[in-house]
Amino acid sequence: MRLARTARALAATGAIAAIVTVVATVAAAVSAMVLTGPALSAAPAAARSSISLSPPRGTPGSGFVITFSGFDSSARCTIVFFWDGQRLAAHQAATSGSVAAAVPGAAAPGPHLVSASNGCRSSASAAFWVLAGPTVTKPPPVTTTPPQPTSTVPTSPSTTTISTTTSTTTATNTEPATTAPPTSTISSGPPRLIFDRPSIQAGEPLTASGTGCDPGVAVTLTSAGERVGGTIADADGRFSTPVEFANVEPGRHDVTATCGAVLTGSIDIVLTSSTSGNTGTLVVLVIVALAAVALLVRTRGAALHQPGGGGQ
Repeated sequence: MRLARTARALAATGAIAAIVTVVATVAAAVSAMVLTGPALSAAPAAARSSISLSPPRGTPGSGFVITFSGFDSSARCTIVFFWDGQRLAAHQAATSGSVAAAVPGAAAPGPHLVSASNGCRSSASAAFWVLAGPTVTKPPPVTTTPPQPTSTVPTSPSTTTISTTTSTTTATNTEPATTAPPTSTISSGPPRLIFDRPSIQAGEPLTASGTGCDPGVAVTLTSAGERVGGTIADADGRFSTPVEFANVEPGRHDVTATCGAVLTGSIDIVLTSSTSGNTGTLVVLVIVALAAVALLVRTRGAALHQPGGGGQ
């Protein structure tokens, strides 16, 4: 009896152990299916918000487009765009889209930060490179010194006679009575190019003066493509420099001064006559000698035609 009960107890214990083993196996299989099945696969990561700029560089005042994506589209999440922390533009809540903007006019050359935030969980930024804008200079009006009347140009450098009602004065100055003001009297003003005399003879000195140049720039004077002078403009945009012509042919010569502005003027080069003070005396002596010779020839001819003359 006791052995039979023991056998039955052992059998019952073995059955329980088998049941436990089956349950553990099933549990392990179910756990593996749960862990590896598609139902518990990892959820996709949220899209990362970003912005891009087109074009990514430009000059102050130029336009560009901000394209955004991956933003929270909740109705309360309005997207605001900033330039270096200053509000630039805005867009209603959306996952993606674009908005037009313009580079601030006072933006300095170099990199600047363009950022976007919707006040919720989305934000992004990108760099915009500001280029130096082109320098626009307004050309000054071109002035030309009016030509001087040719009747006032002396034909001889030796003397100039000025007549008055009381006396006659002889001066050795070859300049006309009216000349351009000296350089010391030129003040800053509208662009112009003037000379210290309206005409010169070959070899005579000439000075050009001007106003309206860019302060401190190099001034180059040219005539017929040849350099005839140069200097540096002062802080008021004025200059004064000698002019030397390589071509001294008589006639009117145009002169151009380039100094940030472009100035033009004209100068007359006249023919020179003999500068010797004895020329008039020599001409008189020659005329007298020719007259004496002619008188002698006529007297000799008359004597030869008289009766009993030496020629008969």
